[in-house]
Amino acid sequence: MIILLTSSRTIARFDAARQTWIAHLSAMKSIDLDQKCLYSSIRCLEYFECCLNISNGKSAKLIIVSDEADPQRGIVTLLELHGKMNYLDAQHRQLKMIKHLIKFDRRLIAHIRWVALTDDDTWLNVNQILAVLSMLDWQKPMAVGHILTEQESTKDLLYASGGAGIFLSISAFSIIASRLYTYCPFCKYNDLTVGVCLASSGIERVHVPSFVAFRPAELTFEVLTNVASIHYMTPQDMINATKILNLEQRQI
Repeated sequence: MIILLTSSRTIARFDAARQTWIAHLSAMKSIDLDQKCLYSSIRCLEYFECCLNISNGKSAKLIIVSDEADPQRGIVTLLELHGKMNYLDAQHRQLKMIKHLIKFDRRLIAHIRWVALTDDDTWLNVNQILAVLSMLDWQKPMAVGHILTEQESTKDLLYASGGAGIFLSISAFSIIASRLYTYCPFCKYNDLTVGVCLASSGIERVHVPSFVAFRPAELTFEVLTNVASIHYMTPQDMINATKILNLEQRQI
């Protein structure tokens, strides 16, 4: 499952993600569903499901959370998030959704092995991510991503970049979800909050260099084919990256 953070102010970024890496998950279904669906313990499961024909035959689920609901795009919000558009408010969106899933409807995570937290300006290489995760034990509590170095972060704690994507095994996700806003207080930023919670909970953190926290200077085929994700991508970057990757792969 991917919990994607977006905003009513950054629809262009989400639309680019939808046209590129999200399209690799599944063709987005245009279903006329009411926002009330979400408040009814998220019973309209097809609202979020992206059942895709990937090589291992498993399905993935995508939840796009924002400050405003947009049913045509499959974007949802929560009552406590609605209308809160600023940057600091945005830091709560994924965290509140995590709590909502655990509290109101565990069916959406009943058969999930990994839960990813990522942003709408992050480009994902779906095949590379699947390859990375296939080498790890999803039954163990662990978090996978790009752990920021002392040079990349001013914080004392070395924590995983939310933009590069934080991939939580389902057991790690369950631990974090049960502790957020209680044993794990909010720490100004969503990824920092998750990082502190992971550390205080004794959950293994795995640094994978192919999760890229900062956009490379050049988006070449050699770079793109070996990364799992790239943060700080503009809408045009996402489109260009997908075109480069697809074009070169056809020629191989």
